[in-house]
Amino acid sequence: MHRVVSQSNGDGRMSIASFYNPGSDAVIYPAPELVEMVAGKSSEVYPRFVFEDYMKLYVEQKFKAKEPSQSITGV
Repeated sequence: MHRVVSQSNGDGRMSIASFYNPGSDAVIYPAPELVEMVAGKSSEVYPRFVFEDYMKLYVEQKFKAKEPSQSITGV
């Protein structure tokens, strides 16, 4: 199923293709044109990753023990 929420002011919309599970040796990074258009920054702000390295980093961060926040500890 695909649903679209259109803009009430008549502006167009942008669709971005996403690809899941690229090869482990694929180099992944955001589309430079979109970064510059949306953020107004050079796309070099975001690092390029080899997909396998990215997934290792993601898993390492995802399951790392979380430190309590300052608001909870009152520090």
